[in-house]
Amino acid sequence: MPIKEIYIKNPNDSTYQDNILEHSDIYESILAKIRMILETRTGEVLGDANFGVNLEEYVFSLNASNETIKRKIKDQIYYYIPEALVVPIDVDVSFVKDKYNDVCIVDISIDGQKALRNLIY
Repeated sequence: MPIKEIYIKNPNDSTYQDNILEHSDIYESILAKIRMILETRTGEVLGDANFGVNLEEYVFSLNASNETIKRKIKDQIYYYIPEALVVPIDVDVSFVKDKYNDVCIVDISIDGQKALRNLIY
């Protein structure tokens, strides 16, 4: 029997479904956990000072490369998401310049499918 997880998708997400409290979709679970990792600053979680990537700190650091950020994200994924041992998760990090800022793009693929793009300005 599949494990049920709490449905925590953002209501602003285009695939949000109203009136759902829990789900058992492994891809949805992985994606929700990755979002939590990416959106949490290291040290914010009471009882686990290592949880979170602290993306802004890495992006605006003068010595953090895309490989450094990618490694930090992958380390968090493989430590905190047990499903990553069963379903392949790939992380790609790149930097681009737009008209006003440098932008860090974090692309996440789950089982070969693009699943998430996170932009950090």
